[in-house]
Amino acid sequence: MKNKEYDVSLVDVLKRKMFLSRYFFNLENISKECKEKYKDNPKKAIRCLLWWNFKQSLKIFTEAHANDYWEPYFNSIYRSSDDSKVMFPYEQIQKDSKVIIYGNDGNSRQIIEQNNITKYCKIIGIVVDQEEGMEKDIESVPIIDKIPDSNSFDYLIVSYSDQKKQQKILEELDNDSFPLSKTVFDLKEYKVQNKIINDARVRVYVIVTGGLGDYIVAKKALLALQEIDCNSVFFITSNDLKKRAFLDAIYFDVAGSYIKYENENEICFSEYDLVIRIDHIINVLYADMVKLRKKSKGFYKFADKWLNEYDNVKDVVQRMPFESVIHVNRAKVLKLDRYRIMASYTSLNICDHNVPIALKGEYKKDFDALNLPFQYITVNLGADTRPDGKKQVKTWPIENYNRLIEMIKEKYPYVRIVQIGNIDSQKMKQVDDYVFGCHLEIIKFVLKESQLHIDCEGGLVHLATQLGTCCAVMFGPTFYYSYEENINILPRACGECMGTTEEWFTHCLCNDSYPAMCMKSITPECVFKNIQSKLESFK
Repeated sequence: MKNKEYDVSLVDVLKRKMFLSRYFFNLENISKECKEKYKDNPKKAIRCLLWWNFKQSLKIFTEAHANDYWEPYFNSIYRSSDDSKVMFPYEQIQKDSKVIIYGNDGNSRQIIEQNNITKYCKIIGIVVDQEEGMEKDIESVPIIDKIPDSNSFDYLIVSYSDQKKQQKILEELDNDSFPLSKTVFDLKEYKVQNKIINDARVRVYVIVTGGLGDYIVAKKALLALQEIDCNSVFFITSNDLKKRAFLDAIYFDVAGSYIKYENENEICFSEYDLVIRIDHIINVLYADMVKLRKKSKGFYKFADKWLNEYDNVKDVVQRMPFESVIHVNRAKVLKLDRYRIMASYTSLNICDHNVPIALKGEYKKDFDALNLPFQYITVNLGADTRPDGKKQVKTWPIENYNRLIEMIKEKYPYVRIVQIGNIDSQKMKQVDDYVFGCHLEIIKFVLKESQLHIDCEGGLVHLATQLGTCCAVMFGPTFYYSYEENINILPRACGECMGTTEEWFTHCLCNDSYPAMCMKSITPECVFKNIQSKLESFK
């Protein structure tokens, strides 16, 4: 009779076989280390090697340890060899017709992406239930809260696969006397088999997160990764495809890389040797250790070190958004900035915060068309608005900007001031030129030629700093992102609350008032005093 205690599954056998190949690889390294370290004491070297071997044996033959140890390496074992996707219902919809999609799920995005490629019809809106959350659009298709008049479109595609959900929608449409002949249900699924790509180069997929400033910081990490092995090719995407303009603006000049516009859940990990997400830290999502060992000693050691020593960090990342406060405090203790804290979790060497930002020459004529003066300073209100219409906690109130500009004009009337921002930005008073709604490539030229940029901490500060422009930055919750070469103005009250609450960036922890206590404590007089020496240099 088979003893269940020794009944090992095929997956476990595979794990242990793969472990043994790695075991012999490490055995060679540890033998060399012991021989060098204890060359005058061979017996101690042998004891050290035997102790290491004993610990490795426990990992191999203790099932719990083996599973924990091998989980990061073997995502591909549990990953399906093919993925199910929904097919656009071409046979049920006439070409060039107007279409509404009902439902905000993975199916709706797949339908839109297929239509964007084929240009088969015009998708004019997506109906989303209140409980599903409200976005502005999906792949540039606007979100709407209800089905419009049936005369304004030709077909309604119900994207849900769940039959109960379909039945509920069908009853609602029937009760509203909606013409069911216009409705498309039961979308067909098809299998997409994952490709196996034979490439002598190391294939690394990098997913960047956050805002414009985070993209710039992540570029530093990507460049450091490239230094591990020059025989590698990088693929870069964003966790939020609404920010694809940031991807193009920051990464278009990276040699040996390709920008990909695909969602993270659609990435076929098996097509790559290494998949990394860069947030506050560098997080290894997938590593094909067999391929890495064959292709690159450098990347093999990088992935091996991370998975052995830092894989526990993934538990922290799952506690978003509070994980950011952990990295902020870690940076304080280690006296590291936003750039170098990423390397502290890896074997990478990131010793400065210099990131090359290239400009696209074809936009120079658009910049020249703005007819800006020879010397000017730039101002910006800062980050996106809150859901209630107010600015984020870290922004400085417009009243303070107006007072600061008034003080500048009183003492330095010859200083030209240019305000940059989105098309719907609130205008400051006494500004000489407004540059609103321009392409990010034009803004890069504007910031590069600026003599001083005044702003709260945000993407444009990071961009301007990397372009060589000095910035005067009013800091509240996020001094973690500061640059020593800038004029950094700290609050007199509170501040540095990044990550302490779930909505730290939209609601002040103290009283949820606007302006936040920290930003309110920075007066226009204080800012003026800090930038006065810079203004004195103007002719």
